[in-house]
Amino acid sequence: MRHLLFALFAPLICQLQLSAMEIVSDAAGGLHIDGVADLNVGLFDDAWKHNDAVPAGDPAANIRAFTITNPSGGMVRGSAAFAAHDGVIDCTYVLTADQAMTCNALMVAIDLPSAAVGSTWKTDAANGILPANGDIPHLFAGKTGTVALDLAGGHTLSAKFPQPSDVVVQDNHRWGPGYVVRMGPQPATLKAGEAVTIAFTLRSSSGLTLAYDRPVTITAGAEWIPLTQELDVEPGSALDWSTMGFTDAPAGKHGRVIANGDDFAFADQPTKAQRFYGVNLCFSANYLDHALADKLADRLRRAGYNSVRIHHYERGLTDNKPGLDWSAEALDQFDYLAAALIARGMYLTTDLYVSRPVEGVKNPKVTIPVDEAAFQDWRAFVLKFLGHTNPYTKRTYAAEPALAWLVMINEGNLANYWKDIHGQPLWNTAWATWRTAHQLPAQATLPDEFHGADVASFFADTEQASFRRMSAVVRDELHCAALQTNTNGWTNLVTDQGPRVDYDYVDDHFYVDHPRFIEHDWALPSRCDNRNPLLGGTPGGSGNAFVRLWGKPFTISEFNYSAPGRYRAVGGMLTGALGALQDWSSIWRFAYSHSREAVAGPRPMNYFDVASDPLNAAAERAAILIYLRGDLAPATKRLSMVLPAVDAKGTAQVPNIWPAWSWASWRAQVGVGTGGNGKSAIPLPLAATDDQVRAAVGDAHSGLVIDAAHGAFTLDTERLAGGFAEQGGTITAGDRLTVDQLDQTASVTVAALDGKPLRDSDHLLLTHLTDVQNSGARYGERARRTLLAWGDLPHLAAAGSAHISLSTTRPLEVWSLTIAGKRVAKIPTVMKAGRLEFTVAIAGNDAHLYYELTASPGR
Repeated sequence: MRHLLFALFAPLICQLQLSAMEIVSDAAGGLHIDGVADLNVGLFDDAWKHNDAVPAGDPAANIRAFTITNPSGGMVRGSAAFAAHDGVIDCTYVLTADQAMTCNALMVAIDLPSAAVGSTWKTDAANGILPANGDIPHLFAGKTGTVALDLAGGHTLSAKFPQPSDVVVQDNHRWGPGYVVRMGPQPATLKAGEAVTIAFTLRSSSGLTLAYDRPVTITAGAEWIPLTQELDVEPGSALDWSTMGFTDAPAGKHGRVIANGDDFAFADQPTKAQRFYGVNLCFSANYLDHALADKLADRLRRAGYNSVRIHHYERGLTDNKPGLDWSAEALDQFDYLAAALIARGMYLTTDLYVSRPVEGVKNPKVTIPVDEAAFQDWRAFVLKFLGHTNPYTKRTYAAEPALAWLVMINEGNLANYWKDIHGQPLWNTAWATWRTAHQLPAQATLPDEFHGADVASFFADTEQASFRRMSAVVRDELHCAALQTNTNGWTNLVTDQGPRVDYDYVDDHFYVDHPRFIEHDWALPSRCDNRNPLLGGTPGGSGNAFVRLWGKPFTISEFNYSAPGRYRAVGGMLTGALGALQDWSSIWRFAYSHSREAVAGPRPMNYFDVASDPLNAAAERAAILIYLRGDLAPATKRLSMVLPAVDAKGTAQVPNIWPAWSWASWRAQVGVGTGGNGKSAIPLPLAATDDQVRAAVGDAHSGLVIDAAHGAFTLDTERLAGGFAEQGGTITAGDRLTVDQLDQTASVTVAALDGKPLRDSDHLLLTHLTDVQNSGARYGERARRTLLAWGDLPHLAAAGSAHISLSTTRPLEVWSLTIAGKRVAKIPTVMKAGRLEFTVAIAGNDAHLYYELTASPGR
């Protein structure tokens, strides 16, 4: 329950003289009061899955047209009209379903940030205070003629309905950040073509004004500074990390990567834990001419990576055609790139099915487990691929020690694909057979909806049998000792942990600001939340951490803080910190590139590619040091989540494995089971209360602070310090680093490059990251949630400056750097009482994100 909800607020007498509050209407019918609240339109389906409204009309029109997709099927079309008069705003939402549907809630809703704690709420029949935690989430549910809030900062808001309406006031910390008030039918049973009207009048003691958001285009000027993109790192520069020891070439020199309890290790060094951090290569980025392959391999090593995920590679071998007729040229390019990466110490992982077409099969991911022909097609591909001898290494891929990890089917979690499975004859046959084997009443077809424990258990048993059969092909037929896993994306039910017991390691995926597509998949316009991920205190992969099984290594083979989200600068620091705290075994960012063109030269930013996004490329630097170098120590406390028993014969809904207390993954290592480090873990039930969890985990991890109320983050370690703060905030990392006078939201880190403590280091790197967009990028609104056009080169960096105060035992020179690491200009500095002070700024005609601090004389 992220933020669907509807709010209506109350005219309590305000003691302060406040100016009228501006409410901004976005193109999707939402209303936004900067720093106070966001009103959004949305629905929860009958399984409590939710979607928000997305624009569906002219973004410049005053009557906002939008659609809401029902996750269970169907769509709601709507319009929003607003009338401002005498300091109040009349709001009228009309919503019409295109087919009959049942929803747990159809609503306009307001999100309040965690900073609203202590505010008071009032309805016709009840009142209360917004509490500090989510132990009692539902504060009010019923009909009321008004709902009012007296908010922090002296703001008051109220909503008055023409007649009593359904309203829920909720502390949302069990599911996400802050608080919500939602209004509208709860539940709602809709007929096709039936219109539902949600109307109310908003008031505030300070008065309200209305503004209509309009499309925004990013252009160079005082607010956006051109940034020169370069792909290759200058050898020997502060950005060349090839000598830091992250790689030990060639990959495989110490034997196979093995699983040793919770860790990876090398066969020749079985008690020494090994971590891996890398990137995904997708589609034609896996098929390069030899010179470009060598250049890419050098580039990745200098950037600090020690691993690569070969992804979406199958289509390139077959020219996107079914069958095993492979292109000789493509195969040569694939082999050469693999050999180039291995020679430079890069360990490889890949999937044995991702996206190649299979003759007569719509979705092979859900056909392979139940269809013999589809399985044999998978087997034939695997035998040919892993049995192929790379002429540049003289080894088959099955025997290649640097090919360390294999996923049988990428993102094959069966519950992801209910619409593809339901109604399919082969699945109905498998369902009937499974029920007979479990002595359940006969059913010839799967039920119409996927909710019950019986279906979830059927999926888990089918996945386990399918994995064992696929694993046997790799292990027994090919004698390949690469580590194996499966079910690594999206839906994670309690029952999914059963099949994972057979895996060598456990893998999962997560994204922040992953795009949602409004009209057509993978086509503009698209939508992302573009909200501060730190608000609420559970950013990034907090929930994914609970998918880990104690006693097995855990990896994230896809993650991203996706473009064009403005908060991706902090994603590297957050992911590196979470991976380090949890002591995960490997992390791969999705992706480095989706095309050979983006490997060859600068390209405009897209959703995922580091090669085309200087901001995410810079954010990687902190992730590598925090996680791969080990600058942040693992959390010392461990929790083992105890899962509820699932009756395979029952029809009760099976819970997701992510608990309401996923915030605890920022305080303790978490997992499921009692193997490995789980033997010493504190057991807690999935349904544990926040108070129970707090008693178990105690204080936050030393050196790491998440300020959930203000959306800020601070990291203070011996060799790296920094953090993230909104405009006007301050980053204080102990007494090592202070960053203030922030006139732009920014992520700032400073790290010792020579391995010494920050105070004693002679060579440091500072990153100052605001936001980066393409020239001409166009959005539907000022909040930049609806992307209408990507724009083109050059990249533009958001203008901003910050004052830096660094504790040091010696004076240091400070140089601005290009993206490639070349020194540009010396920055003025002042030494005051053992602190080096200077200002960094993105301004003028050429933006800089990196700064080198050195005790050596300038070159």
